[in-house]
Amino acid sequence: MRGFSAAAIERVRGEVRASVEHAIAGVTVGGELDVVWQFADPIALEVLCAIFGLPGDQRSDFRRWTTDIMQVAGAGATDEDPALRAKESSARLFGLLAAIVQERRVRPGDDMISRFLGDDRDDPAVIEEVTIQCFQMVGAGYVTSRNQIACAVLALLEHPDQLARLRADPALLTPAIEELLRFAPSVLTTNRLAAEDLEIGGQQIRKGQLVFPILASANRDPAAYADPDRLDLARGGRPMTFSVGPHYCPGGPLARLELEEALQALLRFPEWQLVGGFDYRGASLQDRGPSQLRVRLGA
Repeated sequence: MRGFSAAAIERVRGEVRASVEHAIAGVTVGGELDVVWQFADPIALEVLCAIFGLPGDQRSDFRRWTTDIMQVAGAGATDEDPALRAKESSARLFGLLAAIVQERRVRPGDDMISRFLGDDRDDPAVIEEVTIQCFQMVGAGYVTSRNQIACAVLALLEHPDQLARLRADPALLTPAIEELLRFAPSVLTTNRLAAEDLEIGGQQIRKGQLVFPILASANRDPAAYADPDRLDLARGGRPMTFSVGPHYCPGGPLARLELEEALQALLRFPEWQLVGGFDYRGASLQDRGPSQLRVRLGA
């Protein structure tokens, strides 16, 4: 977690903002933008490459490897070709990250991997753990961040009254981000191993069994949120999107920062208009995001 403290995340705001500005630079008033592939995707990719110090000349490889892994891991594909491709991509991504970790061990910098290593950079167990965690965080953080930006924009498009409310009161952005994470999360479930025998809702769960808490359902729990199926940008509170407890998603602060900077950039355009339809092709039990989201940004 030390690499994802509030102070550490604030230090990368400049990288996040630069990625957002780069993604929106070519958009003109009245022009169309595919929020998924022309905006959210390059932001998520560039931010991870920047803060983890991933080589810029391998970003296309990184995108391909991560997409291969997430498609099979999320959808549970059984077709041999995608599964084999995911296995090969996993090995290549892990090899790249292992080499970078070894390089940062010898020549530490101000990147996230160097902060993960800390003062224990010569401990083989720490080196192995950092490599595994980098693989987990980089692989999972790319697709989910891309999808979360797109899901938030789509939710605002579908609730024009709330979008107008946000435009009228920029101070609403901070609680709005929490509400958008609750109402339109890109991560639907997580997974846990039961540490002991227990019973939940009449269901017996044995120690060691794999359990899939549905985070999106917890976000709509009427016992926790009044009128939970209504988007209310001033609602406040914290969603269950990043889970709770010792296994709280370490990438949560970074996802919030990316969403904040992305929405601020898009809100410079006083009109958003959905162009054509959309679907969630490629979504799975765990992850959700529109396959494309074309928006006209008007004057």
